[in-house]
Amino acid sequence: MLIKEAKTIIKELLTNTNIVPALVGERGIGKSEALKQAADELGIGYFDLYASALEGPDFMGLIDKDRQAGVTRYLPPEFLPTEQAVAAGMFPEKGIFVLEELNRAETQTVHTLYPLLLYGRINQHHLASGWKLAVAMNPDTAAYTTNALDDAALDRMMILDVEPTVDEYSSYCLQTDNYNMDVLEFLQENKEMLLQKNGNGMDKAPCPRAWSRVQEIRNKCNLSDELMFKAMAGLVGSRAAASLAGYLRNRELKPPRAEEVFKDYNEVRPRLLEILKKNRYDIVALLSKQIAREMNLGKNHLNAVEKYVFDLPDELQVMFMRQLHEMRPNDFLKIMTKLPSFKEKLASRLVEAWQAA
Repeated sequence: MLIKEAKTIIKELLTNTNIVPALVGERGIGKSEALKQAADELGIGYFDLYASALEGPDFMGLIDKDRQAGVTRYLPPEFLPTEQAVAAGMFPEKGIFVLEELNRAETQTVHTLYPLLLYGRINQHHLASGWKLAVAMNPDTAAYTTNALDDAALDRMMILDVEPTVDEYSSYCLQTDNYNMDVLEFLQENKEMLLQKNGNGMDKAPCPRAWSRVQEIRNKCNLSDELMFKAMAGLVGSRAAASLAGYLRNRELKPPRAEEVFKDYNEVRPRLLEILKKNRYDIVALLSKQIAREMNLGKNHLNAVEKYVFDLPDELQVMFMRQLHEMRPNDFLKIMTKLPSFKEKLASRLVEAWQAA
């Protein structure tokens, strides 16, 4: 399923149940980020812990003598958001406690965690009532060093298998300050390059996390072409780096960028129409996302966007309205108010965008 779909399920589970969601997917696709976003959107805290770095006794806590009662007790570990820890101000009242890489932990550690996964407690250490559990891990395949979880462990969780898509990844990147249109356009045309599962020895294979780092170095590092290639190869592997470099040298279509549209749409309009003529709607959809993110409410931007949208075919007009509503919900009605022509000519598109949102 899409990460966006999994996040919707996770928020419902965390809000209304005690079921433990477990995100399972390839490395670097955004599993942990999806859980962080879910916490942010719910307005609750977030704390993650690498289960593989700890042993069972670490979770059970340190043994202490209670001489008055004549028994031994376990002191809760500082990383557990118990009622006492919340009362002491160590954790917020509500949050998600995420066990990372559960299937890399030793078998004995996983067994120790069974009551935590099922009942929210270890020994007498209970999670605070406002805290819920979640899990993130890689699949149990030959590509990863994992310990297969048995049915008893799996029965304690809801397994959500997630896979990345270029559209979802580009939408995520465009909502950050760290994106590079050259890279996103390359991935739009070479979707199979987003995630490769067959790294060969030390020759790395690409994943979304690695592509984000490629975008960062292309934006921030001043390197010669040769050194940039070597740096990219160190992130996504030599094959993916060579493919990107070849694409940038030889691409037939060079789409306009949002800043060019805002500056002088009439100048870049022929390039847009040429792309539309070749039915490369995927490239235009990516440009629309960038425009929706970067546009301001000034007259120059609004006039340029108005001309741009009216040059799009019907389905891309609908897509732009949806993107604008999703990426700029607080500005959506303001933009409609400032562009009465949108209301007049795109009334049906507006209805479709609202219904689809």
